[in-house]
Amino acid sequence: MKKNLFLLILILGVSAIADASLAQHLFRRNPTFADVSVSGWGNYPPFGYTIQKKLHTMFRPALNSISKRKEVFINKEFAHPDVNVTTDAVRSGELDIFLGAYHETETFDGIEIVYPAMIINPITVFMLPTRINEVKNVADLQKLKGVRLQNEIFSDFVEAKLREFNVETAKTSYELFEKLFTKQVDYIVFSQYFGLIEASKLGLRSQISVAKQALWQIPMFVGISKLSKNRAVLRNAFTKYLKNPKNIEKIKQNMINLVNQAETNAIGTVPPTFEVQ
Repeated sequence: MKKNLFLLILILGVSAIADASLAQHLFRRNPTFADVSVSGWGNYPPFGYTIQKKLHTMFRPALNSISKRKEVFINKEFAHPDVNVTTDAVRSGELDIFLGAYHETETFDGIEIVYPAMIINPITVFMLPTRINEVKNVADLQKLKGVRLQNEIFSDFVEAKLREFNVETAKTSYELFEKLFTKQVDYIVFSQYFGLIEASKLGLRSQISVAKQALWQIPMFVGISKLSKNRAVLRNAFTKYLKNPKNIEKIKQNMINLVNQAETNAIGTVPPTFEVQ
């Protein structure tokens, strides 16, 4: 009995220190080794989202690559539905990395941006199929009425443009599409890939059209805490990764796969019936 108890304590002890031991082992092998924490969008698929408090991100290929080089050991992954909670933690140095940051945007002020961009987030309009040809460029929004999701965060430049057009807000994607289908508004402003996933979830993908031409393009970057002790190592690792066009292509393909998977998962979803008031 005492022997079994001893073995149990030994096993639990080994499990508890496994991550720390691995980190120490890697550091001994490579003095530039960085023990880091990663964060990203918590409610913005495909760029980042959480399931059972676990971070899922389309930028996973980048994390996998820099980890395999034995330069970086990821000891923690974190995301919060409110992106400001996450970015505050990165600014304070509690977290090292934010995946998908915007440049020259207040939400990400105080966070170092690593160039080049990981991917471009196109901002566009979703409309009823019979009206989609009414918007060919930004100027066409002047004579129409639009709505956007209240908690979707764009770059400061795009936010300023949307204020010029007096775009309304809605709290949920359901409300967005309800306003569109009941003709309270003419268009929805969405980031294209997120919008496609939201439409798919509601079973509405086949009932809406997306403008062929993106109205704005928001570059998304790796953000690094300026207070991170591993700042230089992370900057070098990600810069090296992002300069390879093949790696950028992997990220793009992963994004496409996630959007396609969301559409496949939504097959058979019964769309809501919106009634004109």
